[in-house]
Amino acid sequence: MLRLKSMRIGLLGLLFVYLLGFMPHAFAFSTGETASLVIGQSNFTSNAVAVTSTGLNLPAGLAFDHGGNLWVADTWNNRVLEYAAPFSTGETASLVIGQSSFTSNAVAVTSTGLNGPRALAFDSGGNLWAADESDNRVLEYAAPFSTGETASLVIGQSNFTSQRWATTSTALDSPFGLAFDHGGNLWVADEANNRVLEYAAPFSTGETASLVIGQSSFTSNAVAVTSTGFAGPADLAFDSGGNLWAADQYNHRILEYATSSSTSSSSSSSSHTSSSSSSSSSHASSSSSSVSTTSPRVGSWIYLGTAAAVVVVIIIVAAYYTTIRGRSKPSATPPP
Repeated sequence: MLRLKSMRIGLLGLLFVYLLGFMPHAFAFSTGETASLVIGQSNFTSNAVAVTSTGLNLPAGLAFDHGGNLWVADTWNNRVLEYAAPFSTGETASLVIGQSSFTSNAVAVTSTGLNGPRALAFDSGGNLWAADESDNRVLEYAAPFSTGETASLVIGQSNFTSQRWATTSTALDSPFGLAFDHGGNLWVADEANNRVLEYAAPFSTGETASLVIGQSSFTSNAVAVTSTGFAGPADLAFDSGGNLWAADQYNHRILEYATSSSTSSSSSSSSHTSSSSSSSSSHASSSSSSVSTTSPRVGSWIYLGTAAAVVVVIIIVAAYYTTIRGRSKPSATPPP
């Protein structure tokens, strides 16, 4: 009787898990899904511009730090804001970089100012990097962070007070996108120069780029619609295989550069030349040409299969102990 009861419980549990597999989970999105919260506005139906600790003006870049806090490049307010987790609608920013307070938005070409920041990224050490587009530079801010923090390093310029654009191995022209590869090297989408540049770690102010993609040399910036050209690259990302992906903005396309190619694997953190075709020690990851992702439906079935296996184990264990209990139960002795 006990064995039959435990079997029934197990079967009901299995049915429950089966039905649960068709329900949406936290990691499963849906087409036309409703947003769960909003930052920068007090509700979903307002879009006011503001220079406050709760407002934004053309946010263009996002990044999460190692603690799960959200950072926003508030482009037209010439600042970067941090929002501390857990998040809530209309949340107040906890910190501002690029300005001395939450109510100023002045343009500045200094170690504490910004001029239209576009993209953000964190390196493996937890330091924040910002593409300061209109100042034609990339800035690093060392952790731990503070309001009005001074940048620790600048790339694209020789110092913190110059903003000259140029087409060389040390200059930039409207940097848009940032990404770090698996070796910790920095990659910059140099939008107006129609190219992508790599800077090898460790970094230094005014550093020379080690590699260029989209151009045949560091002194050309021609637009091209070819397999080797760009027209305003805007954003960058690396997949799990270490391959580089670039949003080629004005060519209306996305391009992949495989680590196995002579161009994208030619850098080494110790020695870089623009004509080198040697493999990069910092790009020694797998050269898979596709992004490894798991769809929501596949994720649901993985969850279902795992949960079902757990229920089956529970059934087996319950049946085993029921059997043992049945065998060890003393037989009834008839009264004398």
